[in-house]
Amino acid sequence: MSLTLEHAFGSGDFSAIGHLESPPRELREGPPHLEIKRDPFSAQQSSAFEQLVAQNGYYRLRVQPSEGAPIMTAMRARCLAGSGLREAFEAHLDTSGHVVALSWSTPTGSCQAQGGAPALPQGWSFAEVQRVPTRMPARGPSLHPARPAFSADPAQAMPEPQFLGEDLQGAGGVSGKAAGPKSVVGKDGKQVPQPEKTWLQKNWLLIMIGAAVVINIVSNANGGSCLESHRAYSDFTATATDEFSLADNERWCQRLQQAEYDELVAQQKCDKQSWEYLEYLQLDLTEAAAYHDLALATTSHTESSEYSQTMAKLIRTAIRKKLGTVHHDKEELLKTKGCLPSELIRNKALTVILTSYPTEGFVPVESSYTS
Repeated sequence: MSLTLEHAFGSGDFSAIGHLESPPRELREGPPHLEIKRDPFSAQQSSAFEQLVAQNGYYRLRVQPSEGAPIMTAMRARCLAGSGLREAFEAHLDTSGHVVALSWSTPTGSCQAQGGAPALPQGWSFAEVQRVPTRMPARGPSLHPARPAFSADPAQAMPEPQFLGEDLQGAGGVSGKAAGPKSVVGKDGKQVPQPEKTWLQKNWLLIMIGAAVVINIVSNANGGSCLESHRAYSDFTATATDEFSLADNERWCQRLQQAEYDELVAQQKCDKQSWEYLEYLQLDLTEAAAYHDLALATTSHTESSEYSQTMAKLIRTAIRKKLGTVHHDKEELLKTKGCLPSELIRNKALTVILTSYPTEGFVPVESSYTS
């Protein structure tokens, strides 16, 4: 491709100044582009351009394509002079590769419109060869060749839509048997019926609903075991006797540490009973000390004060071991599944503690303390 490049000074006539052409294939480097090859200015043309710069006039370029109207672009001559005659071109092509527009600017994109005219460099001239990048529009989607083309003739009937019955059902039209069987239009124009759906494809929604109902019933059945655990706890504390031992407490702790109780606290299915249980879990060293003082108040001894302090320390240690005293708060007990005996069992355990350490002069006085 080779197009004639013309130029004009101001409103003067156009004259040939070079060519806009495609470089030879063997000399191309980089992405596709064109080249402007400009002839050197004559002395008369150089003088005309210098006057155009002083008058702040337009320097025009024009390309004559092989078909259609000429393509013209223009720029103030002082803008070219201010940029040192450096230019930037971009050619816009159509899908056939024909030039439809030509962009022309300076590399900096700036131009001083006011003030004195910029001075041209000594011995100035335009570049004889200028690289011109190209830009083409993106290709749009194309119709499949097998699709029937619509005609502008109104007498031509529109093709039958595919999946007619399904479209009518989705649009609120006829449904069920009235819509007819779903079909596909074959290459020969005849309708090809679709294969029949399987039983699972037809009833998958009912299957999902039934499975959800069964899962809900099973979950509720498992969740009810927390109530049974609390009933067992109540029966255990009500029947506690003086023979209460650590083995009994450990068995009860194992029962409370089952997954049913953890699920109970997490899901709050038995709020009232669970919070009652958490309240009595608040036993700490302060309560243990209170039980120690109570034990001293209900005993009598004739030994010295040093002996009394020794026995007090012994009782405090025994209470800590027997009652499993902890320092955790309610939330920590939930995390660790802490287990402590109830009020009734603590009273029974106190009796066991005091009778487990028989020493001379240290005997429980049951008449002054009621469990």
